[in-house]
Amino acid sequence: QKANLCWQNHHGTPFFLCLTISHVMELAQVAVNLVNDQMTLSVTVSGSPPELALALQVPMGHYFGARSAFGDDQIVSDDMGVLRQRFQVWALEAKGLILQELASRLESALAAISVRTDSADMRMGGDRFNPPQFLLEFIVGPLAQNAMHDAIGVAQVTLQEAIRSFRPSGALPHPLHSPSPHPQVKCNRFPGYLLRKGDAWESVFRDASEHFSQHQHVTLHGSAVQSFPIGVVKIGNPPTHAVPVLLRDNEGTRELWAPCVKDGVSTFDLLENFHPSEV
Repeated sequence: QKANLCWQNHHGTPFFLCLTISHVMELAQVAVNLVNDQMTLSVTVSGSPPELALALQVPMGHYFGARSAFGDDQIVSDDMGVLRQRFQVWALEAKGLILQELASRLESALAAISVRTDSADMRMGGDRFNPPQFLLEFIVGPLAQNAMHDAIGVAQVTLQEAIRSFRPSGALPHPLHSPSPHPQVKCNRFPGYLLRKGDAWESVFRDASEHFSQHQHVTLHGSAVQSFPIGVVKIGNPPTHAVPVLLRDNEGTRELWAPCVKDGVSTFDLLENFHPSEV
């Protein structure tokens, strides 16, 4: 799943950095509950992806493209109002470019998240649970993916809020300096202060580094729930036992799976394998 993080800037030029993430989340718990006429599977996933924290850093080395697009310019004026206005325009442009690059990095990091499923704690009614293959494939496949998407959705909201809440200070550099005139040029009056466009970039970049460093400790949590109807079948001749069963359509073949315990571990087995003494 890809995160819908985006930022519009004055240039409209995207910058992408691909991050590869492998098994950054864990399928932590699987709970199976049989209540009345339903079997409910509940799964939780969690993790602290280091690549996501890395994407929230604002190192200069990853922003050369944005800095190049920002360009260079300068103004000399003795009017502080003019200087502040120009600095605000430059700072807004720098903010847009920096946030677009950051959003692209976060999008790549979130889109590459996967889930490790080989160490989950599976329980049914408090006892250890070892699911049959078809149920295991559903748990570690679609259900775990749904939980992962849930975690990513929560992370998207948090990260988008971090982007929206970024407010550069907008303060002029201090101290301001006058341009150095040619030694043979004589000035009859104060020439004003020199303000470089790069000053705005450096100011916004410092503010972004400080702001997003506060959001680097990201722990993802997600969950998913799926319920299936449970029926009841009587077995024995004459019928003496009522057994709850899960109906499975195995490529057109109707199968009835019933809960049981094998070697002290809860599981499901085909009803045809049951004997009255096992119920």
